[in-house]
Amino acid sequence: MKQTNLYIHQGMDFFKSLFLTHPNGTPFNPTGFTISAILRKSVIYPTAIPLTVTVLDAAKGEIKLSLTNIATTALSVHKYTFDISATNNTTGQVIHLEEGQGIVRYTVL
Repeated sequence: MKQTNLYIHQGMDFFKSLFLTHPNGTPFNPTGFTISAILRKSVIYPTAIPLTVTVLDAAKGEIKLSLTNIATTALSVHKYTFDISATNNTTGQVIHLEEGQGIVRYTVL
């Protein structure tokens, strides 16, 4: 499983493109799956903040994660944990694809 850090600036729109892969490094094609990504203050924190997931190129496993500036304004400056999972639309099987930290920073304008 890949580890990735997301750097999110409070009050700004957030976008990050990622390439999902199988453990052997080949692209994970998300066709037939629902991809979910969430932030939490910790793994035991009950409130999950969903990120919008857009598939950019299914064959390459490329997705885009995003949050609006309204959503990032509501985040406190903190190190969150995040993970990305895929749910098979037919069987309901859930696959954990990626995890890491979502680091929210102050924006200096």
